[in-house]
Amino acid sequence: MQQRMRVVEVARTKPDSVTPLAKKLKRDPKSVRRDVAKLEQYGVVRTQQEINPGHNRVKIVEPVAERSELRVSF
Repeated sequence: MQQRMRVVEVARTKPDSVTPLAKKLKRDPKSVRRDVAKLEQYGVVRTQQEINPGHNRVKIVEPVAERSELRVSF
């Protein structure tokens, strides 16, 4: 869960595609892609396709909310 929250935090500073996010997080792009899919499923982030000249389209990851809070009860 901690790694997924880091994805949200980095995307909040600058929405970007998976590969640059993975580089900033020093993680494998496949792992970040899986995390983004899960976060999108939960409604925490959204992706939008943008035209990337010379490279077809690219999915940009951005958080849905300006702020997120994780609460745990035991």
